[in-house]
Order: sequence, then C-alpha cells, then structure tokens
Amino acid sequence: GRSSSAPGAMGSVSKMSARGAGEAPAPPDGGAAAWLRVCGFWFCCAGSLGLQYVYGLLVVDLLDEFGASRALGGAVGGIATGVMETGALLTAWLGLRIGERACIALGGLLAGAGLALSSAATSMWQLLFTYALLVGAGHSLALFSGVLSVNKWFSRRRSAASALGTTGAAAGPFALAFVWQTMRATLGWRRTLQVLAVSDFAVLCAAALVMSPPPAGDKGVEAGEEGG
Repeated sequence: GRSSSAPGAMGSVSKMSARGAGEAPAPPDGGAAAWLRVCGFWFCCAGSLGLQYVYGLLVVDLLDEFGASRALGGAVGGIATGVMETGALLTAWLGLRIGERACIALGGLLAGAGLALSSAATSMWQLLFTYALLVGAGHSLALFSGVLSVNKWFSRRRSAASALGTTGAAAGPFALAFVWQTMRATLGWRRTLQVLAVSDFAVLCAAALVMSPPPAGDKGVEAGEEGG
C-alpha cells in the first residue's frame, strides 16, 4: 500500500548525499544534461513508486487465487513498501561505492525478477520473498539512487528538479490502473505480471543509462543564468 513516509526518506537521502559530496565541484544547476537526469529520475519514480502503489489492484486477484487472508495479503504489500523505504540508507551507501547508475540497473533487475517470480507463485507465502523482499529492494535501489543522482546536478534548483521528477510517482499508478484492468481481462493476472516485470526492468534500466554524474571539474554550465 501507499505510505506517506516516502518523501521523508527521500529528504534523508538528499541530506546524506549533500554531506557525502564533501568538496565535490558545484553542480551545473541547469542545462540540457541536467534536465535529462530529471527525466531519468521521473522514470525511476514511475517504475518504483508507481508500481508499488498499484499493489492494491494485484492483491484482489491474489486473495482469490490463493484463498489467503486479507491480513497476509496486506502484509505482502506493507513489507514491500517498508523494505523500499528502509533501504534508503543502504542505497546511499552502495551508491557511493558502485555509482547510482549501477544501483538503478541492479534495482531494475531485482524488481523485474521479483515480479516474474511472483507471477509463478503457488501460495501467498512465497510472495513474502518474491514480491515483498525482491521487488521492495529493487525499487529502493532505483528510487533513492535517482534522488542521489539528481542532487549532483542541481543546487539552487534542486527542489524544483526533485518535485518535477517525483511526479512520475503519480503518473505511474494513474496509467497502470488502466493497463492492469485491460491486460488482466485478456491475459490474466499472471501474464500481466510478467509483462509488468519486463516493462519495469526495461524502464529502470533505460533510466539508468542517462543517470551519469556531472563531469569532474564542472563548475556550472549555467552559472549566473536565471533560467534552467
């Protein structure tokens, strides 16, 4: 289910990123390259938070399929969200060591694998591993690595860039609600989940391609300019 603590976790990662930057060069704070990273962050949010928020549609089919209790069905979604959000600090630590692009790609791999394995589940308990842990961890890596990456490209415009990027978290569930209902009616929930697995992997890996850090020694592409 949806949790209101995601923005707070993003803020914590942003502060950690600022401290970890140390004596890094000033961010470009604008320009086509910087705003391209915002676009990449938008897809990170759509592919992680967006998909996380539509679990409420999936759980209806899961309860019917497995005859599980609502408590267990809710636990799977709740744990997935909890893993995603509590993994923020681990993501920040890992990002400093292997880079945000690698973390986002790894997140796409974990989330895609978790969704694919979930489509083959034979009991609700299996989803505690395939969905709650794998998908939750994958989305944590993708989401918070996107936060870290965007922070390196902006200083004065950081809030605006983050706000624009996080609109992907709203667009994702809005679109997926229609996609889920349409595909489920023709393919069934298992095949639909497999399609989402491939789509989530592709979206997050595509986002990773553009989330490189600013060039070393870049002192500001648009220093002194008012517009981005």
